Amino acid sequence: MNAKEYVNKYKDELINDMMEIIEIKSVREEAKEGMPFGEGPTKALQKGLEIAERYGFKTVNLDNYVGYVEMGEGEDIIGILAHVDVVPEGEGWTSDPYKPEIRDGRLYGRGVADDKGPGIISLHAMRIVRDMGVKLNKRVRLVLGANEETGSACVRYYKAKEGGFQYGFSPDAEFPLIFGEKGGFGGNFSAPLSVDGAKTVIESIAGGVVSNMVCPDVTVYISGEGLEEIKAAFDGYKPHEEITTESSFTDCGKLKLYLKGKAAHASFPEQGVNAISYMIDFLKDHITDSPFVKAYSDLVGLCYYGEKCGAQCEDQYGVLTMNLGVISTENGVATVTVDCRVPITIDFKDQADQVVKNFENAGCTFNVNRLGSSLFIDPESDFIQALYGSYVKVTGDTENKPFTIGGGTYAKTFENVVAFGIEFPGENNQIHMPDENMHLESIYKCCEVFVEAIQRLLAL
Repeated sequence: MNAKEYVNKYKDELINDMMEIIEIKSVREEAKEGMPFGEGPTKALQKGLEIAERYGFKTVNLDNYVGYVEMGEGEDIIGILAHVDVVPEGEGWTSDPYKPEIRDGRLYGRGVADDKGPGIISLHAMRIVRDMGVKLNKRVRLVLGANEETGSACVRYYKAKEGGFQYGFSPDAEFPLIFGEKGGFGGNFSAPLSVDGAKTVIESIAGGVVSNMVCPDVTVYISGEGLEEIKAAFDGYKPHEEITTESSFTDCGKLKLYLKGKAAHASFPEQGVNAISYMIDFLKDHITDSPFVKAYSDLVGLCYYGEKCGAQCEDQYGVLTMNLGVISTENGVATVTVDCRVPITIDFKDQADQVVKNFENAGCTFNVNRLGSSLFIDPESDFIQALYGSYVKVTGDTENKPFTIGGGTYAKTFENVVAFGIEFPGENNQIHMPDENMHLESIYKCCEVFVEAIQRLLAL
C-alpha cells in the first residue's frame, strides 16, 4: 500500500487519538512535585506517550518536562517537535473546547491545530513509514513538549539532556514551509496609575490571557470625582466596529468600565483589536494625571509596530510587530507585558537598549526578559528542498513558496530545524482563537505530507 492508502486505513484511529488527547485541559498551571508545568500539561504529555506505546513505539519521559517517541537506529536523528500544552480556551466557543467534536467535516477543540493534533498526526506518519517497510537507517524521534506556549523550557531541558538533530521539523505553523523566524524582544513596563492628591483615581486595570495573544478584554475601576461624566463618555465610545463597552457603578460607588476587543496571535497584532490600547485611548482624554496612562499613550498608543517608542524597524522579510498582551495592577502600579517580533536580519540589541531608555525617560520601569535571536536556513539547501518537495508531491501546489514568519516555534532552539505545517495555504484553523478546528481532509493530507517528508529526510 502507498501512504494515502495507509492514511485511509488508519484514519479512524488517527482522529480518535487526537480527540483523546484534546480532552485533557493542558493549560499551564502552578507547578507541583514532579509536574513542572502543572497537572494538565503533565497528563497530556503522559497521554501522548501512552498512545505511542499502543502502537509499539519506544517512549521516554524526561521528568514530565518533555517526552519522546522513537523508531529506527543509527547515530543520526530526525526530529519532529510538537507540543501538548495549549493556550487558555477564552470565550466565544460554540462547543466545549475540551469535548472535541466533528461538525461539517471539521474537528473542533483546543489543540486540534496547535499543537496536539499535529503531534498525533506526526505519530501516525511515523507509524505508516514503519509499516510501509521503509529502511530506518536513522532514528526518527517525535518530541512532545509540555511548555511551548509559556516559554519552551521543555525543549531546552530536552536539548540539555539529549542534544540536537541532524534534521528536524516542527509541525506548529503553516505549509508549505518556514525557513526563517523573527527574533524576539520582550518584557514588561510599569508605572503608577495615579498621583498623590488626584481627584479621580484609577484604582485598578486588568485584562489579557497570555503575553503572546492580543488582549481580548480589559476591566478598569475608577473612584473619585466626575464619574458620571466619564461613564457617559465611555458609553458613547465606539472607535472600532468590533469593540463593545459596558459600564456600571459598584455597590461602593466605584465606576467599572469593561471593554471587549478581539484576540489574535501576537505575531499578527494588527489582526486583533487590543482592548488595553483602546481602553487607554479612552482614558487619556478623561484622566490626565495618570503616569501609566500618559506613558502608554505616548509610547504605544494604538500602534502595532513600535512606532512611538523607537522600536520600529524592518527588513526584506517583514516589519517589527509589538503586542501588549496582559495588564495587571498591584499596589497602585500597573504592569503590562510587551512582546516584539524582530525582523530576521536585524541585530536589535542597541535598539532594544534605546527602547528601554525611552520608557524609563517617560517614568516607567521596564524589565527585559527576552532578547532572542532569529532563525534562518538557506531556502535552496537540500534540507529545505526535501521538505518543500514533500509538500509539492502530495498537494501539487507549486504556487505557494517557503516563507518567513513573525511567530516563534521550537525550531529556534536547534540547528537544522524548521517549522513545517500544519495549516495549509488559504485555511484558517482559528489557532489561539475560539472554535479552533481543522478540516478532516486536511488532517489526512497533512499526514501524507509528513510520511513523504520523513522518507526524504531519511534519504539525505
